[in-house]
Amino acid sequence: MDEKTGYGIHLLILRETDGCSNVYYYKKIREGLYYKLLYDKRDLEISKISEKIVKKNEFTKNCK
Repeated sequence: MDEKTGYGIHLLILRETDGCSNVYYYKKIREGLYYKLLYDKRDLEISKISEKIVKKNEFTKNCK
């Protein structure tokens, strides 16, 4: 459950060297640890919820 939006959606917690992707949204938690947000953009309702989570929690698709 996302505390900032109140929505629930699957997140992957990954140990990676960077949080860079053209496809997935990432949020850096600490060095080498990122949240990765995956969702089906074809599902309009999931897409709307996911975009709210991305904005509220500052997920990015670029290297930050």
